[in-house]
Amino acid sequence: TELGSLENLEATFNLSSNVLTGTVPMELGNMTNIKKLHLSNNKLVDSMLHLGNSSSFTYLNLSQNELISFPFSHSWTNLEVLDLTENKINQEISVNLDGLSSMKELFLSYN
Repeated sequence: TELGSLENLEATFNLSSNVLTGTVPMELGNMTNIKKLHLSNNKLVDSMLHLGNSSSFTYLNLSQNELISFPFSHSWTNLEVLDLTENKINQEISVNLDGLSSMKELFLSYN
């Protein structure tokens, strides 16, 4: 994949509605200049642990996928909006929110 060559990209990266399956490519976790990442309306099911490598995210949209859990990262100190609407998440969320001091909006409906 050529995603690794985009490591200097800054701003918004939109992969919504692309029929992505499984997990997000590892390279996305290494792209430290992405501020907004849209991955909604795909078929993602696996853990997103590697997204925790990036502290640059201000907005993550993983709505309308098939995630059964979501690992919150304490590296996301700049994260303001997280949308996990319409997944299959069945985990305790509140204990994972410590340290996300910039969080303004968290969407968890229809899980």
